[in-house]
Amino acid sequence: MALMAAACQANTPTVAGQDVATPAATAPVVTGRVVGTSGQAVADVLVEAFGHRLDRTPVTLPNGQTALIFLDVLGLDPLRGGRTLQSSAPPSARTDGEGRFSLQLPGAGVYNVEAVVSPAEKAWKSKIDVASVSVPIGDMALAATSVLTGRLTMPDNPGSPDGAEVYIAGSVYRTTADASGQYRFENVPAGTVDVMAFKENLRGKAVCISVAPGGQTAAPDAPMQAVP
Repeated sequence: MALMAAACQANTPTVAGQDVATPAATAPVVTGRVVGTSGQAVADVLVEAFGHRLDRTPVTLPNGQTALIFLDVLGLDPLRGGRTLQSSAPPSARTDGEGRFSLQLPGAGVYNVEAVVSPAEKAWKSKIDVASVSVPIGDMALAATSVLTGRLTMPDNPGSPDGAEVYIAGSVYRTTADASGQYRFENVPAGTVDVMAFKENLRGKAVCISVAPGGQTAAPDAPMQAVP
């Protein structure tokens, strides 16, 4: 598994960490095209956008580099008591006959965009800085999805990680850890994702992972730490 620090930090937004209200008349629009493995346009694909805000503290990756980890816009923040995922109705659109889509967003910020043909075939672009009215993101190439596994550890805390909530930030992917701290996500799109974990007053160290298409990707261990 390769960690992509540059991708974890890519497109650092100028508006992240703020709730920016954008008038409907000037609401930003993300445009792009969904293509298959051979580059052909794919019609009638569901495309959705998931908003983010920046976490307050950069994290250190296993390779020694730092990264800014993005949280769900609704707040995966135990200090606020929020552990909810993106709302059940994120901005969405379907591709036209040329594979093109246009997503109208609720405001400026940072977004993940996901295109889904089936559980086994998806496309993903992460951390898109939407600071202008129109943001083209180019082609999104469909690829086979992957299984993502990892482990939460309890190095400085008593108790068990059993039942800890584990999320891929800015997405609909969530699962729970077992008594040994192991967790597993199915049908994860290829690309860069941020994994977060919470249990009571503990938070798993944020992990940025590059998910390869198909097969299985293993994340580095995430120690559970007390929320400061």
